[in-house]
Amino acid sequence: MIGLYVNGLSTEKNEAIKQSVRLTRDLGFQVVLEYNETKNMLFDIAEALWGRWLGRFFPIKFVSNLHLVIKEKLDKGRQVMLIAHSQGCLHMINAVNLLSSKERSHVYMALFASPTIYEPDNLFKLEYFYNDKDWVVSDLVRDWQKDVKKTYTRKANSHDFEYGYLDHIDEYKRDNGKTSLYASMVAMEKSDEG
Repeated sequence: MIGLYVNGLSTEKNEAIKQSVRLTRDLGFQVVLEYNETKNMLFDIAEALWGRWLGRFFPIKFVSNLHLVIKEKLDKGRQVMLIAHSQGCLHMINAVNLLSSKERSHVYMALFASPTIYEPDNLFKLEYFYNDKDWVVSDLVRDWQKDVKKTYTRKANSHDFEYGYLDHIDEYKRDNGKTSLYASMVAMEKSDEG
C-alpha cells in the first residue's frame, strides 16, 4: 500500500513535509506529500471556493496533476490511501472524481476538516474526521454530516492538522479497539495481499 497526503491552505512546505513524515511513522508505510502550494491567503481562498463549487467539472492544474499521480500508483497494482486536510480535501475529492469507477475501488480516502462532503462512487472506503467546533466546518457541512455514516467527530475546536487531529486520532470513534482510520488501513492491507 502507498499513501498520498495533500495539505491544506496556508501550510508552508516544511510543515507539510513534517506532517507527511509523521503520517508515515504513525501508519507504518510510506506517505508521500503532494504539496498544495501556498501562494497567498486570498488566492488560496479563491482556489478553495473554486474547488468546492466548480472543481469537479473544471479541475485546476494541481488537481489534474494529482489525478495522474494517483492513477500512476494504481496502475502499479497498489491500493492507495489518500489523506488530506482542509483545502487539500477538495483537491483530493476532485482528483479522485477523475478516476474510473474501477480505479476508485482501490482507493481509501481519509479526509480531515473537509470544507465539503462529496462522495465519489465505488470507493474502497471514505471517511471524514471533524472536530465539532472547527471553524472550517460550516453549518451546511454539519447538516450533510448527519446523512454520512462515515463521519467521525470529537468535541474540540482546533483546525490544526497535527495538533488538532493527528495528536487525538484515538479519540474518534473506535472499531475493534482501534480508530476507524487504523482499522480501515488494516482491512485495506489485507485486501492488497489477497
